[in-house]
Amino acid sequence: QEGGLKVFSDGLGTIGIANNGTSFATISHNLGFKPMVIPYAELVSNQWYLGVGIHYASETVWMNGTGSSVGTDNFVLRFNNQSGGSVNVRYKYFLLGNIGT
Repeated sequence: QEGGLKVFSDGLGTIGIANNGTSFATISHNLGFKPMVIPYAELVSNQWYLGVGIHYASETVWMNGTGSSVGTDNFVLRFNNQSGGSVNVRYKYFLLGNIGT
């Protein structure tokens, strides 16, 4: 069988971020290996942005690649906010890994 990627899990969450603050979403997966994480953030209502280090047009709320990490038991997404007020950001993710050799 040819190797390939399998989606092992996915999820959706919400994180609150204070103005001029940083928040971390830690998601457990217990896969025993470091999966590929494909994160999305809803930085503007009904607009999902792919990846880390992403900003929306005003560049005041973003998912930050620096401080985000992937481990064998969990992964962490870092969010920053400089919008002038507290915000709640929805995020979703897909965890992928190899299924063959």
